Amino acid sequence: IIAVTAQHDKPVLGCFMGVKGVATGVEELKRHRIPTYAFPESAARTLAAMVKYSHWRQKSISSVSRFPVAKSETAEVLKKALEEKREQLTINEITSILKNYGIPFVQSHVSKDLNELLRHASTMKSPMVLKIASKHIQHKTDVGGVKLDLRTVEEVQEAYFEIVESLKGRKIDLEQVDFVLQEMVEGGRETILGITAVPGLGSLIMFGLGGIYVEVIKDVSFRIVPLTDSDAEEMIQEIKALPILKGVRGAPPVDFSYLKEILLRLSQLAFDFPQIEELDINPFLVFPDKKMFRGVDARMRIKIK
Repeated sequence: IIAVTAQHDKPVLGCFMGVKGVATGVEELKRHRIPTYAFPESAARTLAAMVKYSHWRQKSISSVSRFPVAKSETAEVLKKALEEKREQLTINEITSILKNYGIPFVQSHVSKDLNELLRHASTMKSPMVLKIASKHIQHKTDVGGVKLDLRTVEEVQEAYFEIVESLKGRKIDLEQVDFVLQEMVEGGRETILGITAVPGLGSLIMFGLGGIYVEVIKDVSFRIVPLTDSDAEEMIQEIKALPILKGVRGAPPVDFSYLKEILLRLSQLAFDFPQIEELDINPFLVFPDKKMFRGVDARMRIKIK
């Protein structure tokens, strides 16, 4: 093995499985800088990592796109939260920030007051969605905090009382809960978009299959900020749910060009404001028509120290 390795410019990995007589051979290979492994699976994973690294080295240099955005307005929103020492942003603040960066989000109205919600319901197009928002509740559906397909003011009122009863039954303090009335976007394919700050590394952008099972399926990809055009393309192409986005059983594909732009806009937001610790937009609905793209739910946490 040592002689062959010396004659060729190819990576060689050793795999000695056994008990007796193995240690001497392993030490001899190590002395000649030939890595050895106890099991072939470990050697195969190492070779796979080497191939992946080689492909990365061979990638052509791609550009980082920048878009005209409302950066100063976003800075003011974050400044207000920092002054109030609030890690969690409200849905109104999140909606404002996303729209400042050209990331579409559903029309939303937030209030604790039922009468105010009903006034908004009288002017919104049906169907509507009523749901809760609270930093103490991560999964709204688990506590009965989402009501869908509401078509009249009366249905919104009934849904409000049903949610209140559900929360009371779980002994959840209503003072810690806001109610969010939104337009209901029908159809589309559910994805998830996100930002995660990693100490010592920077911010990561996340993209993948969204919906209530995202934590179970875990079909997501990550890239470090700032994303290049090719980074965004790769993130979309490498998820297992790609065939769903391309269209199955005669369904048309989503607008991949616009989806790529959304990822690049999200990267620009993360690059401009590294104090964003976490942002999840789930689901973010994508369609063949880019005018239909919408974020439906989101939460954002910022660093206050």
